[in-house]
Amino acid sequence: EALADALARAGKINRVQLQALNREPETSNEQIAVRTHRGTELIDLADIHYCEADQKYVTLHHSRGETVCDYTLKELEQAYPEQLLRIHRHTLVGARFIQALRRNQEGHNELELRGVTHRLTVSRRHASSVRQWLQEHQPSP
Repeated sequence: EALADALARAGKINRVQLQALNREPETSNEQIAVRTHRGTELIDLADIHYCEADQKYVTLHHSRGETVCDYTLKELEQAYPEQLLRIHRHTLVGARFIQALRRNQEGHNELELRGVTHRLTVSRRHASSVRQWLQEHQPSP
């Protein structure tokens, strides 16, 4: 009986848990913990402009600079599908920074990001999903 009572009490939600469940999710405070040579660094997800893979490592380009991490692009893409959009086999971009999709002189697609001086190449394979994302997220008139 004591075990059954304890399990029943453990299954009930207390006041603090109920308040936490009713709160709005705070996506702006979401952070990624990255192990670096200096220790563990917390990077705000909202500050990541783009993630670029090079060999075994991924470089996170964010508002405070660059940080090399050992996450794969696939792990980041799956963990944060609303915030990070794949534009190339080697590149994810922070969706909130997307400004425009343009064609360069050679006819290749490139993405303009707010706060980034150069354009990022969009692969032919991912161009249609980027166009679709832009159409779904364009501001209403």
